[in-house]
Amino acid sequence: MAFIPAYMRVRQYCVDLALRHTDTQTRIQSERELCKRLGISRTTARKALKDLIDEGWLVVKPGKGMFVQSPGGRTQAGGNVQFFRTMVVWGDGKHVSLNGLYMDLLAGFCEVFKNLPILLQTANLVGTREQIVDEIAMYRPDAVIWVRPLPAHAAAIRKIRRTLPVCVVGNPPCGDPFHVTMDYEAAGRLAARWLLDRKIERAYYAGHEQGHGVMEAFLRGWMAAHDERGQPFDRARIIPRDGDFIAATRRALEKGCDGIFCYGSEYAAVDRALEGAQAGGLPRVVDQTFFGTFGAQRAPDAQILFFRHETATLAAQQVFRRLTEPDFKPGETVVAPELQATTAPS
Repeated sequence: MAFIPAYMRVRQYCVDLALRHTDTQTRIQSERELCKRLGISRTTARKALKDLIDEGWLVVKPGKGMFVQSPGGRTQAGGNVQFFRTMVVWGDGKHVSLNGLYMDLLAGFCEVFKNLPILLQTANLVGTREQIVDEIAMYRPDAVIWVRPLPAHAAAIRKIRRTLPVCVVGNPPCGDPFHVTMDYEAAGRLAARWLLDRKIERAYYAGHEQGHGVMEAFLRGWMAAHDERGQPFDRARIIPRDGDFIAATRRALEKGCDGIFCYGSEYAAVDRALEGAQAGGLPRVVDQTFFGTFGAQRAPDAQILFFRHETATLAAQQVFRRLTEPDFKPGETVVAPELQATTAPS
């Protein structure tokens, strides 16, 4: 087990012991004994043991020590109900801070799960990419929700799916057998059409990140909408996310810009560039921004909701069905985007 991070070595040892011994007379070694046996620090051992107690794998008996929790104690939070452990993994698995998008998704999962026999756990995977499968297995989940995994995680997800349901959330549609997501290309079409319908023909597209799956799909839809109108979009009017974003936006205005789309994370910077160039009235469309228009002087004219709240609730509902209905085959669910006019700053 030397390649496994210290925290996970404690978990693996204790959980394996709990699964082998179902009676409550099986004593777990003390912190000091575990440190000596596994070659770890007292701080690491204490943290891992506390988490295992909180999760119901171990129980402390005053004056006697730490013991294996009975199977009933691990799975029954009340009465005779069986609880299902569901793990949420964010992005590359190492997210410990959640932005507005992830907070909204987590709220959607909780909205469904709070009234069901689900024990929800958010994971911070500490091992390397090659260790992910083993690390997730150590937590013994019954299902996994993986929000926007990287392409490099595809092989790991396929391997985990041999024994557990894994619901992927939010990646571009790709025919995945268990995936809940949005139609990002349709979102790009909506944004472009909103501007084109208003005779805005020299709009700029701001905040693009080349190689980002979601943004590339959105851009394909944006380009397609222009082609449909017989007005091919000039890629020179793309403002990349990197570099001096405000300066690049101001240069776009100098070249002739009659409208702009930008991603919500860049909106405040675009607003500062427009206001500074006396172009505050320029029509603006943004994607879904989960922190409102903080730092901007005025709201955008329209907003594309391409990660609607129902995405999270659908994912949670389908995970529970997969856990409780053996014949349920979820497939790929693609939610349509929505465009909303913005009437006031948020």
